[in-house]
Amino acid sequence: MIRDALLTFSDNQAIAAGNSQNVIDLGPLSGGNTARQIGAGTPLYLALAFPASLVGTLTVNLQTSDTEGGTYTTVTSTTVAPADATSGKKFAVSIPTTGLKRFLRLSYAGGTAGTIWAGIVQDVGQWTLYHGGYDMEQITYPVTP
Repeated sequence: MIRDALLTFSDNQAIAAGNSQNVIDLGPLSGGNTARQIGAGTPLYLALAFPASLVGTLTVNLQTSDTEGGTYTTVTSTTVAPADATSGKKFAVSIPTTGLKRFLRLSYAGGTAGTIWAGIVQDVGQWTLYHGGYDMEQITYPVTP
């Protein structure tokens, strides 16, 4: 699974009622397109991963709106039980290919502790959730005259 920062809703976000850290902008329609179809021909998934175990049952709503600060409506929802969201656990939910507007966000309800990574991915296969917060030494390449 390839994770993309531009398709990430939450990155190690503390679980609490409210919205995801990020709103995803699918861009304006153009070129005569009148309907937005993300992932047409290739299924896309909302991947959820839990770096720190979930406490309490969590409801995750994928929401959409015409404007970033506008009114969001829920297009799909999933409920996650604590037993399914222990540290390192992950799973995916299919994203509808139609009915989406320009902006997407997640809304969280329930759940009182833990952290979540959530984003849009194409391939969910067997992937490993690595903990963040590490630094890499900068790589320098020799320059030849």
